Amino acid sequence: MTWFVGCAQNLHLGMYKRSVMNFVKLYLITSKNMNGINPQKITDFNRTKAELELFAVFAVCVAGKRAKVMAKKVNDCFLECWTPTARLSPFEMIKSLLNIRIFGAYLQSNRFGQYKRLWRALKELSDLDVATCSREDLEKVHGIGPKTSRFFLMHSRPNQQFATLDTHVLKWLRSKGVDAPKDTPQSKKVYAKLERKFLQLCKDERKLPADMDLKIWKCY
Repeated sequence: MTWFVGCAQNLHLGMYKRSVMNFVKLYLITSKNMNGINPQKITDFNRTKAELELFAVFAVCVAGKRAKVMAKKVNDCFLECWTPTARLSPFEMIKSLLNIRIFGAYLQSNRFGQYKRLWRALKELSDLDVATCSREDLEKVHGIGPKTSRFFLMHSRPNQQFATLDTHVLKWLRSKGVDAPKDTPQSKKVYAKLERKFLQLCKDERKLPADMDLKIWKCY
């Protein structure tokens, strides 16, 4: 493996990327047995361990991107995989590519963007048990803030009382007469205040936060 990476680093970047992709195709064979990300049906409280990991990867990668485009990219690149000797979950795949030092090139060759942020975020994320981790655990991961942590928890665990304050939800709050900014607030105090407003509106309309979030996303 070291010989492969050492030789590749001496090649032109374009040749390096092609070499990495050819190597990964030989090393990892994607399996379609697990369910991929469906951006039109994002809420699922019965995901398997591997499906939870895939959704966590999507939650990190989709920030600032179109959900449909990123869902396809994540499905294509991180669905459960096989090596010649083992079956890998998405997190196991990430660790495997990190171990042979081609994870960064893998992200670049698949045009994920924000490579430094994603490399570190996914590296740290792959050490978490996403079936049991708390919001605070998620927010300790580089690049995961209150919006991403809540998005993951709301749509993977039942009865979560959170608000994913993205541009869609903020626009909806303004339509309800709430003084909300156009962008996700960085202040924890402001975020918490708007979250309480959102949760009260959900209660008034007798909707679960996850259902309201998805309804808003489809409308806005």
